[in-house]
Amino acid sequence: MGEGSGFGKVILFGEHFVVHGIPGIVSAIDSTNEAIVKRTGTETVVKDERKTAKGYSQEKQKQQLESIDRMLKAMGVEEQRVQLVWASAAEGQQLAEAIDKLVADVKALGPLGWSKNWAENGDRIKALEDIVNEHNEALEVPR
Repeated sequence: MGEGSGFGKVILFGEHFVVHGIPGIVSAIDSTNEAIVKRTGTETVVKDERKTAKGYSQEKQKQQLESIDRMLKAMGVEEQRVQLVWASAAEGQQLAEAIDKLVADVKALGPLGWSKNWAENGDRIKALEDIVNEHNEALEVPR
């Protein structure tokens, strides 16, 4: 069906600002990505060949999963309430099935019961408000 390649990029500043119309600083790098899309019968196959250090993607994924596990444990969220599914935009059916399964699993677990995990003293609400204020300040652009 198709095949192509493209250069990588590094975002030096503003990776989250650009979605709000604020400029960021981006540079191309000499690493490339090769992609091939083929149709085999009724299936479309995407082969994505990113040139990275051997094992980097797996190690990065492992670190991310460990970080998520620690965060959820600290929050008192049972691991059965979270499912991680790797799906691209082309895998809508797989993602829909995973969402249906997660909804059924969470319904079976019942309410979260956050009140057992920590006492509400207002600090959490203030922390959330501080984050919103910091975000709004970061989005202000001098004119």
